[in-house]
Amino acid sequence: MNYFVEVAQVVNGQVASVKVLSKRCERRQMAIAASFTLSLFMAALALNTLAFIAFHRVVFGPAYLSLWGTIAFLAAVLAARRARNRARRYVVGANIDDDAFAPLSLDLVS
Repeated sequence: MNYFVEVAQVVNGQVASVKVLSKRCERRQMAIAASFTLSLFMAALALNTLAFIAFHRVVFGPAYLSLWGTIAFLAAVLAARRARNRARRYVVGANIDDDAFAPLSLDLVS
């Protein structure tokens, strides 16, 4: 069974923000983070390859692509894990990444 938690921040009787914590939101955030990371790595790979071509440099293709692929995969996994951990919590605090303002950093829902 999948449960979800909806957290609403109310300021002066008005709803300021609403955040839904669920497995579906976690999976969506993980997919977005991983795909964004992979697309950045593919763009960097393309620019690096174009620079090699422009400066007439030669590299060993299988090692070059396997290195880029391994690093891109590890970065995507790391980004997905961080996004999953962030999507599981509702944090109040003074940090810019927190969901609501409070003088102390605290996980309200995790």
